[in-house]
Amino acid sequence: MPELPFSGELPGLRLHDRDILLLLAGGAIDDMISRRLRTNPRTGQRRVRTLMESLGAQIRSRAGVQAARRRWI
Repeated sequence: MPELPFSGELPGLRLHDRDILLLLAGGAIDDMISRRLRTNPRTGQRRVRTLMESLGAQIRSRAGVQAARRRWI
């Protein structure tokens, strides 16, 4: 896999996005993420999906890996 450029930040990063990425990297499911961040479950699902799309990740665990490789978490 090619080396990803360092960016240091995710465009449009919201307050809880880094926390969401950390939880994804740890294998958390949407319900757990929503409870941990005290958000509506639907909001948590949308943010996870948006972050996965931003990272080009097809699966949740890959989003955490991609975020770590890009030094977003």
